[in-house]
Amino acid sequence: MRGGDGCRILMAVEAFFSSFYVVITRNLFIPMLTYQNYPLYLIFYVNLAAALLSILISYLIYARSSLVSSSVRVRLLIMHACERVFWMILPFIVGFPNLLLVIYALSQAIAVPVSILMNLAVFLSFRNGELVDVNILRSAVGSAASILGSLFIVYTTATVKAPDSYYISYVSGALMGLVASLSLLLYPSNALRYSIHQDKLKSEDVEVRKVNVFIMLIFSLAGANLVGLGWPSLLKKMDTPLYLVTALGLAGSFGGIIGPYLWRGFKKYVYAMAINSITTLLIFFTSWPPAHLGYSAILSMSFVGFNFIALSIYSKYIVSLGVVEASTLLAAANPIGLLIASLTGMYMDNLLLIFLLASIYKLLALIISLLAIPESAIIPVKTAYGYGRLIYSIGVIGYTFTMETSRQAIRLTLQLLALTTLITVLYLIYRLANILV
Repeated sequence: MRGGDGCRILMAVEAFFSSFYVVITRNLFIPMLTYQNYPLYLIFYVNLAAALLSILISYLIYARSSLVSSSVRVRLLIMHACERVFWMILPFIVGFPNLLLVIYALSQAIAVPVSILMNLAVFLSFRNGELVDVNILRSAVGSAASILGSLFIVYTTATVKAPDSYYISYVSGALMGLVASLSLLLYPSNALRYSIHQDKLKSEDVEVRKVNVFIMLIFSLAGANLVGLGWPSLLKKMDTPLYLVTALGLAGSFGGIIGPYLWRGFKKYVYAMAINSITTLLIFFTSWPPAHLGYSAILSMSFVGFNFIALSIYSKYIVSLGVVEASTLLAAANPIGLLIASLTGMYMDNLLLIFLLASIYKLLALIISLLAIPESAIIPVKTAYGYGRLIYSIGVIGYTFTMETSRQAIRLTLQLLALTTLITVLYLIYRLANILV
């Protein structure tokens, strides 16, 4: 069975149960911490640790693609199941913040290779028209499952008191996720029949577009993560019941279904990005909680503008970038955005500043799209490419400086540790000699 109907069905089953599991575990996590009286700075701190570990994993995969490009099915199956188990543990350790920080970081980090390996499995199994059909099918069943999962957590949090509602939701979600893992166990290894081809020589144009789209995506996700981390706290201050906070995910699921049909083409993607940036700031100034459901739908509906620009351009240059590199860039953008959101949010007690900064991050992403990405630019292509090269150069310099500084810091830390150890050993020898004498 190679890329046939059986493989399509198994891929659809995986998408359905995974989407159900993802919407429950992700959408409930921040509201759960907020309503369990975690202070806002601690919520940002927990996410900071998760972001750092996820970025490290992304970098390792980016630097050594062999970590995911061989034995794809086996590695995907193991990681896929482990991720579900780690997420299931979280509600049971909410009372232990340090342990929660570690398990949550591992849960988020494992999700990175799972996402990359899943993309590889689809790409290795299907091509051209088949690939498009499978992605449409997975998207459709995933959207349906997201709505069902959102309805489930709204109903559970409305009818069952915490923390039992958390236990029921996470265990149920994880079990559904493990059904998705079972579908991968049934997936035939000979279905992964296509090779991973990548051009060894990349043009400067491809490199510039790759970096600029990546920076744009990071800013947009930094804004989105900042909103996601601060929104439950804002609603809690309005004495909003938990079930209404979890209903934000349900409204977002409906918006996410409508969005792809509403925005088509690069110009409309830009309109969607502008609407998303403005709506982000309006959230803070709306004191009637039910209205926030509408904002959630609009944000999900319009965020596809950011995503589709990145997906369209990376898909266009997939042969030059390589499947692993393109998938890793898409997967790494979210933890880097989460890192930026967590670092900035940790030092802000003012929710107005949090939502203002989130809107600014998204506006920066919009500006990059308008001025530095030729496909969506409102200026001539040559001018856009010139701005793109400028942003690319700044990005490369910043990356080089950061990496070199990190290496120097690690080297200095190791030297200080070695020196401290040596001094300690010499002191112990000296004390021992005095005792013996």
